[in-house]
Amino acid sequence: MESIYFVIVTLVIFTFSGFVKGFIGVGLPTISIILIALVFDLYSAIALVIIPALVTNMWQAINGSHFRSLIAEFWLFFLLSGLSVFVGTFLFYSLNTSLTSSILGIIIIFYGVYSLGGKTLKIDKTRTRIYSPIVSILNGILTGMTGTLLVPSLLFFQALGLKRQRLSQALGIQFSILTFFLAFATRSYRSIENEIIYLSLAACACALIGMSLGRRISLFISDERFKKFFLSCLIILGFLIIFKSNFAFFSTGRTTQNYFNP
Repeated sequence: MESIYFVIVTLVIFTFSGFVKGFIGVGLPTISIILIALVFDLYSAIALVIIPALVTNMWQAINGSHFRSLIAEFWLFFLLSGLSVFVGTFLFYSLNTSLTSSILGIIIIFYGVYSLGGKTLKIDKTRTRIYSPIVSILNGILTGMTGTLLVPSLLFFQALGLKRQRLSQALGIQFSILTFFLAFATRSYRSIENEIIYLSLAACACALIGMSLGRRISLFISDERFKKFFLSCLIILGFLIIFKSNFAFFSTGRTTQNYFNP
């Protein structure tokens, strides 16, 4: 019964996460990791998100005409962020789970509050070389520690003033590389059960269905209104993750179980 519950909840979460990504263009790994970490644990969340995140972000990366120019311009950024994932993964398996879960919650709250404020940072192109390695390394470390891909690369590319299509493709490339390195880094520390791999593949299919539905629904609902609702929910979920990870009485047997082998 426990495993059936785990499967059903996971597939529902990825369908919803795919819907969000289809609607606003981002959010699949973030939403999936938040909800699975909240209901189960962060270990399982990171293991499950790898295949769906890699497939959907690779599709986003190649869907456009800017792939070569983005690689030529940001290759060092992409490479540094990918290699830094190993540092973050080392910290994830070295530190207390409550601490890494709390960091995830703090990142989500920061991103939600910042985005709701409607402000966009601006970076002078002459200073890009200074900020680029700092942002890329930080992004890789945070990805390895928490599994989230968004911060701070999303804010960095927005600050550069990239147009929508170019921004979307740049994020697709960045997230694909982060996910690829996350898969190798995670595998070097823990073996993942075949059942988790199969479930991740099923979750990928659900995510793609959700994305298709999200794109269709976006034609009829205000994008701005949905984004505000989505960001508000992120903030609430961020606080819940911090609360869950720091107060044992909030957790049940399900929330602390690790669903893949050490």
